[in-house]
Amino acid sequence: VARDGKVDTMVGGTGYDDCGYGCSSDFWTASDGIRGLGDRIAYNNTNTVNWIGAYAQAEKATQEGSFYGMVGWAQNSYTYEDLFRDGGNGQPLQLESGWISGGQIKGGASRNLNNEFSVFANAGFVSKVPIFDGVIDDNNGVKNENPQNEKFYSFEGGMSYRSEDRSLNFDASFYWTEWKDRTRSVYDPNLLGLDQGGLVNLLGLDARHMGIEAEVAYQPNDMFRFDGAASVGNWKYLNDVVGQYKSEDQTAPTVTDTLFISDLKVADAPQ
Repeated sequence: VARDGKVDTMVGGTGYDDCGYGCSSDFWTASDGIRGLGDRIAYNNTNTVNWIGAYAQAEKATQEGSFYGMVGWAQNSYTYEDLFRDGGNGQPLQLESGWISGGQIKGGASRNLNNEFSVFANAGFVSKVPIFDGVIDDNNGVKNENPQNEKFYSFEGGMSYRSEDRSLNFDASFYWTEWKDRTRSVYDPNLLGLDQGGLVNLLGLDARHMGIEAEVAYQPNDMFRFDGAASVGNWKYLNDVVGQYKSEDQTAPTVTDTLFISDLKVADAPQ
């Protein structure tokens, strides 16, 4: 019995004949294919993630209001080594992404109009290095030669009210975020009729999140306080996206298909 790529239980046997099913490794002889308890089968690869980054931030606050700004920079690199697969030179297959750069810039300000009213606004842009799966497919040993950074454009604005006696508080805000070239992996239990599960690797997914939120709190005395909140959102995917379907056990071929999700709602949040 195998678990996590290793022989986990012998079930009374003396060895598992992996090469009887085609040999997991390109480097094994028939005798190497007789695997013992704890030996690797099915897959044996090592991934590394290297990261370096820096940022600078400034903020100033006065009785009239405040403002802040920040800039950041980051670099990621990924490597992959498949100890079971021949890279064409008699050595294990190795893939390297090289350094991929990303960055961000954000800023915001608030202004106190009087003792009761204030307004604020924030904006930002983020260019995020794609995750490992968006650069190297470690299931099939393939590198994406042109990985795209995920990009976030965001804006938020709103107002706050605090009564003189602070018995009534009210906050309202509007937000708008556009998320482009997102990388995401999701599990599909039945891949296009293949009768087995696998990972769907999505590249180039675009979405827009926008909405209005409000909160109110009223405390007439020391004994009671009443709170209320409301949120109206409109989160949608902006494009159809190509998905790569990867076999859970790596035996079925990778299937590529288009997911027609343009204008569909983004899940996991009430709207």
